[in-house]
Amino acid sequence: MSNNSSSETIPRDVRLIHNVLATIVSIFGIILNLIILLAILRYRLYKQTVIVFIVNLSVLYCISSGFSVAYIAYNSFTIYNSDSLNPMVCRAFGFITYTISGAELTALCLISFNRYCLIVYMEKYNAIYGKRSNVLIMLFLSWLLYFLLFLLPTTEIWGKMIYDKNRFLCQPFLYGDSFSKFIAYFSVGSTAPPLVFCYVGIICKVNSTRNKLNKVSDTHASRRPKRMPFMIIFILTTFGVLYLPFIFVQGTDPDAVKYDIRIHLVTVYIAWVHLLCNPIIYAVFNQHIQTALKKLFCLKVKNEIFAQTHHTLDVQINVIASQRS
Repeated sequence: MSNNSSSETIPRDVRLIHNVLATIVSIFGIILNLIILLAILRYRLYKQTVIVFIVNLSVLYCISSGFSVAYIAYNSFTIYNSDSLNPMVCRAFGFITYTISGAELTALCLISFNRYCLIVYMEKYNAIYGKRSNVLIMLFLSWLLYFLLFLLPTTEIWGKMIYDKNRFLCQPFLYGDSFSKFIAYFSVGSTAPPLVFCYVGIICKVNSTRNKLNKVSDTHASRRPKRMPFMIIFILTTFGVLYLPFIFVQGTDPDAVKYDIRIHLVTVYIAWVHLLCNPIIYAVFNQHIQTALKKLFCLKVKNEIFAQTHHTLDVQINVIASQRS
């Protein structure tokens, strides 16, 4: 940490940005994700495989909000120069922060692949997800991947975890070595293509099924998942807007010399906003969670709706199954 271990005072405007934004993201991130988890656990929705993956994602978001962003907020109020930060603590928090962020990306892929198999390869769905052990293995590997990767800079086997005085956090990108470039491109390459592939496949399958139904009859018209394509487009757009600017800026300017530091901070907090947006996305478009939230807050909900409501993709599967039979 010698490269950045100077007693230079952190700029006041940088500190203020973190004071405000880190505090807001941390508080609301914890609240939103805890509400989702509480609704799922209260009404035992975790029996559905896709809900298990949403629980995994919400747990990751809770850790990021209550641990990583809260740590940044705390440092922004208390740390006045890099010499006042414990190097070992800084590395540990940086390691955990980036490990959890990486696990969030794999969690998104797990949800996407689950929905893809459910729609496109329904006959193989039970073989893949029928055993709870398979689901647990997927979750374990999704956490393990980035855990092992970020051990490398933390232990300085490959790369370094260096304190960034402008972000109040140790990070692996500041050194600008081969590891920082590798992890940036690896994160994009292992996340964006699978997401696009899965959701494009789902859209094509849904449209194909709709066309078949239109040719046969209109008896299932009311059951067609009209919102589903819009949900997919929204998820992809959100992913691109929130994640890609951060990864691009980090990959092209790891030393923060090409772009103004405020641009770096904006992309950082655009990325952190996913802690608030994604719980809403996956909750709003899952009718089981919608109904559970309404019941949790004592809103009026018809019991038969809660008993019979289906996730829009599950409805589509029933339609596809009826066509095949």
